[in-house]
Amino acid sequence: MDGTKTSFKDSEFELIFSEGILEHFIDFSPFVKEMCRISSKYVLLAQPNHFSLAGKIITFLSDHLRQNVKEYDYKVSDFVSIFEKNGFYLKEKKDTPLRDYWIFLFEKKKGN
Repeated sequence: MDGTKTSFKDSEFELIFSEGILEHFIDFSPFVKEMCRISSKYVLLAQPNHFSLAGKIITFLSDHLRQNVKEYDYKVSDFVSIFEKNGFYLKEKKDTPLRDYWIFLFEKKKGN
């Protein structure tokens, strides 16, 4: 199914989860829009932190040893602004122990 136009109903799920997908798109806003459309309450997002030491090492190794798929470097503010435009706010942000991933919990704003 197309991740930008799923067949799910509006607010069909209380929680939507995505791990390491959005960084592969130069414009990930259509995916966020769809996540927010089908979520009635939360979006839980795990995204690589390319700016930490561990993140830089992992990205370098992926690019040079495995010829990994392209990943774009996004900041926390990039994710926060797109979710805010779609009626969600950042409720909580955590880092993994090596700081190579960010874990975001976005919650639907009241009245949306």
